[in-house]
Amino acid sequence: MATLHRLAGQLLSDNLIDRNYFYLFDKESFFTAKALNMCIPGGPKFEPLYRDMDQGDEDWNEFNDITKLIIRSPLRTEYRIAFPHLYNNRPRKVKLGAYHSPMVMYVKTEDPDLPAFYYDPLIHPISSNTNKERRKRKFYDDYDDEEKDDFTLPEGVEPLLKDTKLYTDTTSAGISLLFAPRPFNMRSGRTRRSKDIPLVSEWFKEHCPQSYPVKVRVSYQKLLKCYVLNELHSRPPKSHKKKHLFRSLAATKFFQSTELDWVEAGLQTTSRFGNAFHLCREILRLTKLVVDANVQFCLGNVDAFQLADGLQYIFSHVGQLTGMYRYKYRLMRQIRMCKDLKHLIYYRFNTGPVGKGPGCGFWAPMWRVWLFFLRGIVPLLERWLGNFLGRQFEGRHSKGVAKTVTKQRVESHFDLELRAAVMHDVLDAMPQGIRKNKAKTILQHLSEAWRCWKANIAWKVPGLPVPVENMILRYVKSKADWWTNVAHYNRERIRRGATVDKTVCKKNLGRLTRLWLKAEQERQHNYLKDGPYVNSEEAVSIHTTTFHWLESRKFSPIPFPPLSYKHDTKILILALERLKESYGGAVRLNQQQREELGLIEQAYDNPHEALSRIKRLLLTQRNMKEVGIQFMDLYSYLIPVYEIDPLEKITDAYLDQYLWYEGDKRGLFSNWIKPADSEPPPLLVYKWCQGINNLQGVWDTGDGQCVVMLQTKFEKLFEKIDLTMLNRLLRLILDHNLADYMCAKNNVLLAYKDMSHTNSHGLIRGLQFASFVVQFYGLSLDLLLLGLTRASEIAGPPQTPNEFMTFCDTKVETCHPIRMYARYIDRVHIMFRFTHEEARDLIQRYLTEHPDPNNENMVGYNNKKCWPRDARMRLMKHDVNLGRSVFWGIKNRLPRSITTLEWENGFVSVYSKDNPNLLFSMCGFEVRILPKIRTTQSNTKDGIYKINIPRRGLRLLFSESTTST
Repeated sequence: MATLHRLAGQLLSDNLIDRNYFYLFDKESFFTAKALNMCIPGGPKFEPLYRDMDQGDEDWNEFNDITKLIIRSPLRTEYRIAFPHLYNNRPRKVKLGAYHSPMVMYVKTEDPDLPAFYYDPLIHPISSNTNKERRKRKFYDDYDDEEKDDFTLPEGVEPLLKDTKLYTDTTSAGISLLFAPRPFNMRSGRTRRSKDIPLVSEWFKEHCPQSYPVKVRVSYQKLLKCYVLNELHSRPPKSHKKKHLFRSLAATKFFQSTELDWVEAGLQTTSRFGNAFHLCREILRLTKLVVDANVQFCLGNVDAFQLADGLQYIFSHVGQLTGMYRYKYRLMRQIRMCKDLKHLIYYRFNTGPVGKGPGCGFWAPMWRVWLFFLRGIVPLLERWLGNFLGRQFEGRHSKGVAKTVTKQRVESHFDLELRAAVMHDVLDAMPQGIRKNKAKTILQHLSEAWRCWKANIAWKVPGLPVPVENMILRYVKSKADWWTNVAHYNRERIRRGATVDKTVCKKNLGRLTRLWLKAEQERQHNYLKDGPYVNSEEAVSIHTTTFHWLESRKFSPIPFPPLSYKHDTKILILALERLKESYGGAVRLNQQQREELGLIEQAYDNPHEALSRIKRLLLTQRNMKEVGIQFMDLYSYLIPVYEIDPLEKITDAYLDQYLWYEGDKRGLFSNWIKPADSEPPPLLVYKWCQGINNLQGVWDTGDGQCVVMLQTKFEKLFEKIDLTMLNRLLRLILDHNLADYMCAKNNVLLAYKDMSHTNSHGLIRGLQFASFVVQFYGLSLDLLLLGLTRASEIAGPPQTPNEFMTFCDTKVETCHPIRMYARYIDRVHIMFRFTHEEARDLIQRYLTEHPDPNNENMVGYNNKKCWPRDARMRLMKHDVNLGRSVFWGIKNRLPRSITTLEWENGFVSVYSKDNPNLLFSMCGFEVRILPKIRTTQSNTKDGIYKINIPRRGLRLLFSESTTST
């Protein structure tokens, strides 16, 4: 046994002796990592075992439960796996492994001539103490001991085992067997077949060296994953009655066995052989390769090493040498495993002086893979053969057996059943003689009616009987309900993160696009039928307000770009560069994109020709080409993508650059309109917080003053833009030709496959100049919210406009409750400061309109649940009523035909004597402002960024929970 163990030393690892090497890299740790959906460094990765890890109630969790131990430092994966019940919220199906094994003091010897017991240099002695006094004392003790007599045993006393040798020739071998892995540490055991012995299974259970390439480390992980799954799903084997199909066939009179020297199969081009034949042929091809290698060895043409190399190559390259995978594609698992084993073995053997090279003659692991594959494929081939014989003797009985409906055929199965039911009802209503003639016609009507519903086209067939038409419409309605429900069901699965096929995702995207376009076409139709929604009083009021604002700012309208405009070429280059940016990472382009890229290059080469064409189109073109629309699927939401004619796109890009340049030069947009180049989003948040702190007496609540922060959103701002009113507003700041062109560009035909409609109401967001239109249209809404007086005070004089968040003097700042205002596209932030009397009057007016005898205003009041409970807004009656009053007052300033504010999509934070926190979110940051005069003894937790602003003391806390926009 010792000799066998010594010969097997090349296959055994030294790490097997010390079990502490496998701490957090053993079977129990892998089971725990799989259950917790984690990955040990170097270990396998699995799909999540549980997908219900989302917290059910955000209002009560470990973040705000004071009875729980909260660990705010980042937890390492190793901690969670080593102590799963301590560091995880819901540990399920976890395994507890051994924390520590006794230290092994055995050192494997390389030299067989060394004695059994010796001092190994790997075991270091305990270092001596450096105390000089102790060493000096020890020196004198040793000196005194030398003068004493040696110790002698009394007469008649002998040590135990005096005549026994300390070790013999077999002692080293015995000690090595004592620490050897199974089966060398056993005195007896059952004989095992060679194919049942995994020679290299212990190799990939060790840590893969970091110096190995990525492909080898991936192979280690894949082999380890297969091992963990096998261990996890292994069950005690059940006893089965063994059946031998070939023996049963040989016992009948239909089959005889014989011997053939050679067999050739002539395959015709129109072969009708089934998968069983082809798979058998490829398996026999593999068998022939193995037999031929052994024949060459028996003939003496190759030696044993070449034979081993050849077998190892055959079993490692079955995918190239045979075509088995074409007829049983699951076979790719075995091919991949053989490749992983090849990586494992090559990088184990080809080290040191051996070097890198092909072949190492280690064929047994790959041979086992294909042996077990054949053991599993033989029953399948037997079943296929049995089915074939049954068809030969008894014929097919498929018509009498109901087919199992698979996932792929669910939709077509439902459709066929529904059509069959409708056809049955229709044919029952017909006379017997004309049923056959009309069945095909009615089926065509069914298909046509369904296509018309999908394309949102009215379906009407002249002369069709009313009962038949009603049945067909009932069929279309039933199928439409099912079609829509499946679309929403699959979208919910995709949004939830379930595993969904790629074809299902693409089909779902198409269905949602059609449903959106059907709703959009209905909205456009209702506008043409009932519109315009903006009445004359509202339109005149908005137009007059905007006119007076522009007049007070001494704004001069933007003219049509002149023929000899000095900045023409620069603006054109900027527009072309912006268009070309989208093609920076594109590898494959469609025909329209190639055409656009060619026109961009042509405009670079001939800018004067391009500019003359652009200005001609701006002046004359009013009938635009149709715009294609598609949706980009980001799985949690969809983004519309508009495909615009390349020539028109270049014109729009030039117009956009021209309008922004001229508008900025004339000071069209005030300091509260964001985004702006002067403040990137993080800086904008910081400036907003600093501006709040710089307000006069903002944190003083001694006389009942209150600060209210309103954040909300203009709902359906883009969809509710009236093009006629937009044209009138644009004519206030632009040349009428430009205004007409921009409105005509929005009044175009939108098309998707067989669906199309004309956009008559709302803005097309895919246009190049859409941002300019939205910001100017939003400016008109800002004036409705602020009023001309307060807007002028915030903007400052036209000659020296105010910087963002600044005023001319304190008197102007404090003369109105609105202290700060900012609009980021369609998101609005307004800062109010009320005296006690102003807050009381506002609440009284609100409660007069909306009485609240039962204090129900607190129910449904939005709050920032990303903060702990003590850091949220406290829902005191006065503060809740004030928040709802402010929202009600601002909402009433906007006509519903233009836009509206929704309570559910906004948040009103109140800072008062009962509420020390001011909460809001801006640009993806959740912000809590806590003045130092209101702070108690508290420590900033991990995950919170603290910023101190010196003036009057302010603490800003930024939560990282929602730092992504």
